[in-house]
Amino acid sequence: MKPAGVFLLLALALTAAAAQAPETVAWRNGAWFDGTGFRRVDVYSIGDRLTLKNPSKVDRTVDLTGRFLTGAFGEAHNHNIPSDDTERTIRTYLEQGIFYVMTQTNVPEAPAKLNGLINRPDSVDVLFANGSFTAPGGHPTALVRRNIANGGMTNEDLDGGFLQPVRSREDIDRVWSTRIKTQQPDFIKLTLVYSEDRVAGLPRPDSNRHGLDPSLASYLVGKAHGDGLRVSAHVESAYDFDVAVAARADLIAHLPGFWPDADRIKAKGSGIYRISE
Repeated sequence: MKPAGVFLLLALALTAAAAQAPETVAWRNGAWFDGTGFRRVDVYSIGDRLTLKNPSKVDRTVDLTGRFLTGAFGEAHNHNIPSDDTERTIRTYLEQGIFYVMTQTNVPEAPAKLNGLINRPDSVDVLFANGSFTAPGGHPTALVRRNIANGGMTNEDLDGGFLQPVRSREDIDRVWSTRIKTQQPDFIKLTLVYSEDRVAGLPRPDSNRHGLDPSLASYLVGKAHGDGLRVSAHVESAYDFDVAVAARADLIAHLPGFWPDADRIKAKGSGIYRISE
């Protein structure tokens, strides 16, 4: 006969296992978006996972009373966290069903100043690129200079802060070892602006409407991928788009033509923004 202590230990183990088992909830009478349309189907959650398979037991049932449901949305390109009122920005995102945000270029100090406002169950999850790789004087240098003039940024943001200006592979290696390794961005942002001009040997414009040397794109992406970082590419023209794809960038920050150049369109036509097959 087994001692009573064995049965007691077994009972305690079963109780502990039951306490650790995730809750199973049946979500009934809802219309769920499946990628094409809304389907009226019962869905079950086991812990933090959803399934259509009827589980062997249900701990709780929720009547959705005909509501329509989708997965959480993501805002893949913005610069508004942190903002002048970050808490209000977060509330707006959550009210709109947006739980995931990518901040595509920011000062490296920004994430540390958020005081635990993000990346928690009742807030949005945010990824930060930190400084964008561009050419010296390239986009968005003018933005930084305006912010310096109005007191919103400092001269340090021109090189190593909001911007990572590089003109060679050696520059990329230097920035990588001295900044990227210590700043630890969640992904890398590179800026391509009418790369066809650089390839054609045209002089840079007086404005900042130029960007990273396209011959450096593949090297930069390889550097990032080697450290397990995704790369997002800012593009202006269809040629920029092709450069980013050939370099194996993971994301395109926006479609060509989002900021059209009237002089270019007049000279070359709107086809400069049309992505090839």
